[in-house]
Amino acid sequence: MFSPKVHKLTEQKRLLIVEGVSDERFLKKIFTKLNLEWPKNLVTWFWTGKSSERFQLHKQLKAEIPDLKTISIRDRDDDSDGSVDINLKDKGTTYNDPNFQAMKWRRRHIENYFLDVTAISLAANKSEQSVHSFFGLRHALFMPPSIVSSDIAHALRDARGKEIFIDGKNSLKHEFSITRDDVLEHMSTDRICDDIKIFCQSLISFSNP
Repeated sequence: MFSPKVHKLTEQKRLLIVEGVSDERFLKKIFTKLNLEWPKNLVTWFWTGKSSERFQLHKQLKAEIPDLKTISIRDRDDDSDGSVDINLKDKGTTYNDPNFQAMKWRRRHIENYFLDVTAISLAANKSEQSVHSFFGLRHALFMPPSIVSSDIAHALRDARGKEIFIDGKNSLKHEFSITRDDVLEHMSTDRICDDIKIFCQSLISFSNP
């Protein structure tokens, strides 16, 4: 069966696997903020599977596209903190194909990188103190002045960022009527987290011929 996505992949030979449409949207917005150009030769595939499952997809596609190169990035979710290294390499499994890069966020969800008090305050048009109170009272989280460092406190790496943004009465959506995209729009370049920048540079290097 003809697939426009697979057809494009046979031409470009560069596959990016992310969990969902929102992940690609966030990354493209971050590229713009960092004055980086989103690689034109990328084909994005949306799949929530673990790295081992994504590797099987890579192998199946590579049988038809011998020069295929794939980069995979996913949330850490419930995996241990030690399952990903400082360069975002997913250490859970070893693959015998150098053209498959398995990467994973050091924080539980990509949304954890947007839990920036200043950006949330600007997006909600509320004081930073009210945002600090939200995190403390609703989620028992102490928010530092900056969340940029890759080695931020475990409590923030392990926080359920997605739920904090969108799930129920204890969410930022309910409390302040804001979305993840609203916060990202108000996040200054110097407050974009180091892990995100590492992945952006990895994606640029990966997409080069």
